[in-house]
Amino acid sequence: SLSILWFNSAVTRSQLLRCAAVQFEEGDVMHWWYQMPGMFQGVRTKCSDDLVWLPFATAEYVEFTGDGAVLDEKIPWIMGEPLRLDEKDRYFKPEPTQHTSTLYEHCTRALERASTHGEHGLPLIGSGDWNDGFSLVGAQGRGESVWLGMFLAITLDRFAPICRQRNEHERADEYRKIAEEYRRAADACFETDRYIRAFFDDGTPLGSPGSGDGEIDSLPQSFSVLCGLPAQRTSVALDTALKHLVDRKNGIVKVLPPPCARSNAQGRYDDRHHPVGYISAYPPGLRENGGQYTHAATWLAIALLEAERTDEGLELLRILSTTHKYTNSLGNQYKGEPYALAGDVYSHPECPGRAGWTQYTGSAGWYYTAVLRHLLGLKPHGDYLEINPRLPSKWDDCEIKISLNSTPLNIQIKRGAPSLLVDGKPAPNVPLDGLSHDVIVSLY
Repeated sequence: SLSILWFNSAVTRSQLLRCAAVQFEEGDVMHWWYQMPGMFQGVRTKCSDDLVWLPFATAEYVEFTGDGAVLDEKIPWIMGEPLRLDEKDRYFKPEPTQHTSTLYEHCTRALERASTHGEHGLPLIGSGDWNDGFSLVGAQGRGESVWLGMFLAITLDRFAPICRQRNEHERADEYRKIAEEYRRAADACFETDRYIRAFFDDGTPLGSPGSGDGEIDSLPQSFSVLCGLPAQRTSVALDTALKHLVDRKNGIVKVLPPPCARSNAQGRYDDRHHPVGYISAYPPGLRENGGQYTHAATWLAIALLEAERTDEGLELLRILSTTHKYTNSLGNQYKGEPYALAGDVYSHPECPGRAGWTQYTGSAGWYYTAVLRHLLGLKPHGDYLEINPRLPSKWDDCEIKISLNSTPLNIQIKRGAPSLLVDGKPAPNVPLDGLSHDVIVSLY
């Protein structure tokens, strides 16, 4: 829903409150749920990243719109018996509490529940993180997620200023401290030419060079850049990701190779493989198991753009584009609608480049954000717009027509001595005041 900020922020605001309302008093949240008249059921799990998205999205919403009042909206919690130690998940109907708490408290309780620490100083992966197919990596409660440590570092850093604005200075300082601890722990997970993905319960790394199953995973390479790890390592990690994940012939940006192995007929794995979870139930090269998961592919493009590797970031965006596929002889392989961005694309040798879920708005939303925020550099802050574009080497200029905060904008970006002109006059930023503005941005 964050992508909807660009044209209808009320929808994003409503989604924040809707998601907070399926949070348990203990801080964890429903992994998914059905909510219709007379029906409310869902699943309580030990998935770890679910908790982080509400504070991440809330911080993004407040920064984008300037609407700090949303933090004081009162929302009930839900109640249910906590999961037992031996229980992976439970599908049931929870009950809402009579008492309510602010969205701010919902966010802080989620962050504090999520900010766990394992043997390597990283958060526990639980029964899966963003890739919930890694459901057995931490089944005994000790496995850790490198990616989640990076994502938490980003989110804790972004939420700390909100705490400070509410005079909760100790909490803000604590969030900054934990974020830095996660950053150090994640940076220690660089091996040879990549960041590993996770640690199993027994401490074995997932994603080491030459380890077999999923030995290079897109997410930690991308998020190492986004959470601010040292460039001398993140640059190498991006190089490795591009080398192993991008299949230009078939128009695929894989989430991980090689695919994770299945167990044998007796449900056992040989000595070379750890059971990673239900990801291995997918055929090799489908969905999370070695195919393109377009969320992750878009994050890799964003990381390249943020690392000032603009041409490479643009190349990935073109590979992901359905227009690119149908104008570059890949349409017969892809077979998806040309107007919808597929949530996943297969890399299996029998159907390389075949579209999976196409009516899947999450991937389209991240792609939209990648172009507007990270390529064209539009960064709204309530009543003003900051513009820090990145022009690919083959672009001399571009033009954007967009309305933000009921302010119609005609923006021209061109090469020249760095400057920003609003209606012909130098300005520090672009006012979002409801009036139409002509904007010229120059950059080398």
